[in-house]
Amino acid sequence: RFGFDWQDWGRLDTLEVLEDAIKRFNIDEDRVYLTGHSMGGHGTWHIGLHHADRFAVIAPSAGWTSFYLYTPFFLRKSHIYAPPKLLSIWEAAMRPDKVPLYAENALNLPIYILQGRDDDEVPPFHPRLMATILGKLGYEFVYEEVPEKKHWWDLEGVEGTACMNYPGMMEYMRDKTRNTKPSRVVFRMVDPSINNRLYWVRIDEQDRLYEDTFVDAELVEGGVKVRAENVKQMTLLLDGLVEHGRMNIWVNNQELSLDYRGGEVVIHQDDKGKYLLGPITRETREKLLWKTPNLFGPIKAAYFKPFILVYGTSGSEEEKELNLHLARLKAQEWWWRANGWARILPDTEITDETIAKYNLVLFGGPETNRITKRIINDLPIRVEGEKVVIGDKEVRGRGIAVKLVYPNPLNPDRLVLVNMGTDIEGMRLTGAFTSLYSGSGLPDYLVYDKEIRRKSWGGIIAAGFFGKDWSLEKGITYIRSGAYTKIPEKKKSIWEIIKELLFS
Repeated sequence: RFGFDWQDWGRLDTLEVLEDAIKRFNIDEDRVYLTGHSMGGHGTWHIGLHHADRFAVIAPSAGWTSFYLYTPFFLRKSHIYAPPKLLSIWEAAMRPDKVPLYAENALNLPIYILQGRDDDEVPPFHPRLMATILGKLGYEFVYEEVPEKKHWWDLEGVEGTACMNYPGMMEYMRDKTRNTKPSRVVFRMVDPSINNRLYWVRIDEQDRLYEDTFVDAELVEGGVKVRAENVKQMTLLLDGLVEHGRMNIWVNNQELSLDYRGGEVVIHQDDKGKYLLGPITRETREKLLWKTPNLFGPIKAAYFKPFILVYGTSGSEEEKELNLHLARLKAQEWWWRANGWARILPDTEITDETIAKYNLVLFGGPETNRITKRIINDLPIRVEGEKVVIGDKEVRGRGIAVKLVYPNPLNPDRLVLVNMGTDIEGMRLTGAFTSLYSGSGLPDYLVYDKEIRRKSWGGIIAAGFFGKDWSLEKGITYIRSGAYTKIPEKKKSIWEIIKELLFS
């Protein structure tokens, strides 16, 4: 668990260990049960509701629900100084962490909730809230609140720690098996890189990124009835669920007819809001960068797969020492937060093989890091001397720091996380806003100055998420009013105009 509350790397670790256990041992995959206490109780809620189709039962004990309900975020400086639009970006990044929001996913997942009534570490408010939500949804659950028990507790005659080995909880799980083919699926998600599939419903593409996506799909006489919100393309995996032959699919009351012969049924929404059978067709799609569950962001995603910390070795001695120092700090942070070793390499030792295998976390701008220099012109945000270019805008000044995650232009199947500044003071500031803890809420990019020391997010100059095509233009962007100037549009030469006409 360490510093991740069983979110992010903790969630990934749990799923990887589960897959490894299934390969190693003779396990009935329909009799896998998830339980945990305290932070483990929170992890049970978080992992269990995002991946509700993986378990037969989840059983959180003393599990808190979300940061918002556990810690007073309203006391943070960011909530005082940061403007609403900027805070909305932070809120979007934090939305996957809100456990109560995903209670709907438990339609086919029985839940046993255990709590000590006198718990003063995780107050009973948290499980009572979840029990209330599940009750109003009409879902299957048991809520057991044990009188006169605090956070950790034992019971006479119960072996081990009773708040973890509670007999009623164990008995509840004993006869439960996973429902792998439910007749109805309710699925709410925000970030497809966390999970884009529940049972036989898969979300291939959202209409609007970083907003809730919701599907309620039910097998009915004659086909499938679907209610969908914020879905651009989805796939229904109907093998073994419906008979072959003529069938209908009703999406938001729009009828689609097909002769089903097995396999997947893909449905997409056109630009006019009409649903059609088949996938979205985009010309030259294979040549475009595109956000997918495996290449989505945000900043912390650079650490979700094998990565290397790369420090720049160009520039002054002070700049070179700073780049190495920042890489060492990040490796140290990874060790004490994640209990893992991070590899550090100079930019001179990065090979094509390294680029092919790893996400790269770069320390140093184009003047001090050779890898950053190679890719800088292919990034939507660049540092050019004492200015930061953000699309068609530029921000000038000393002491400005930039962080951005982006598909590596040298290998678009991997990510680069670039840390750079307009000068050495800006570079020092890149050490702020770490993403290596749950609740960081960092988007795809940040541009900021020393005002963050006093105002936290109120000192951010620009922040946001790139669009589906990894562009600034189609993304969600905040730039502080008055902090930038527009870059004059470059006039095209007569030869450029002729070339466009000939090859358009």
